[in-house]
Amino acid sequence: MLLEQGDPSGQDPGRNVAQAFGHRRGQIVLAWLLAHGIRPILGGSKVEQLDAAMDAALFALTPEEVDAMDAPA
Repeated sequence: MLLEQGDPSGQDPGRNVAQAFGHRRGQIVLAWLLAHGIRPILGGSKVEQLDAAMDAALFALTPEEVDAMDAPA
């Protein structure tokens, strides 16, 4: 299963999804926020940080991935 890849304990779906997509964990968190209709105010001290944040808006998590991240650990 996609969400079980990466983290041997299976306890961190954010890390599992990040590794499966080849994105950073922070990008997955931003995508999760966007999936819940939350529009965070982003900031960064480096262009690379802002680029990474913008990349998070270019993909969407599946409903199953959002549900896995919403589930209690």
